[in-house]
Amino acid sequence: MNNKKAVLETKEIIELILGAAVTLVLILLIWALVSPSFNKQEKTAEAYFESLKKAIGEVDDGAKSVNLDLYQDSSMRIVYFGEYLSVESYNYVFKPKTPSRNQVCVCYRVTKNHEAIGVCNYCLKLKYPAIVKGYSVPEMDVPIRIIISKDDKTKLYTFEPKFLG
Repeated sequence: MNNKKAVLETKEIIELILGAAVTLVLILLIWALVSPSFNKQEKTAEAYFESLKKAIGEVDDGAKSVNLDLYQDSSMRIVYFGEYLSVESYNYVFKPKTPSRNQVCVCYRVTKNHEAIGVCNYCLKLKYPAIVKGYSVPEMDVPIRIIISKDDKTKLYTFEPKFLG
């Protein structure tokens, strides 16, 4: 009979350990969702950047043009830094994390200590200069399509936004 007690106790201990592990995992997941370390804008900018990088790569590989469809969050911007190392838009100053000319960045707007700044952590250095046609982003959330093309003769990228819907 002592053996049966030992088997039951071992089974109970295993259940207790598994229960504690599952509880710990659930607590960590809930904490990750509500903790201030999660930054929705940063994650959105990262996702937009991956799409932008892929689209520019397709153009560099010979595609005539690529449509990049994004749901334009009013705080998000795709900013081209050509000759200037900062760009001002709607009273926000956008500066890339690593200052450099001829790069395109995915940025988002924040207000820190009553100062309007643009955070540009995701940037891609372009092979050629770019032209931005008619870039005026509304102060609302709208779907946007950015048509990206490259002219091999002039060695220029073109970014042309179109508002959908």
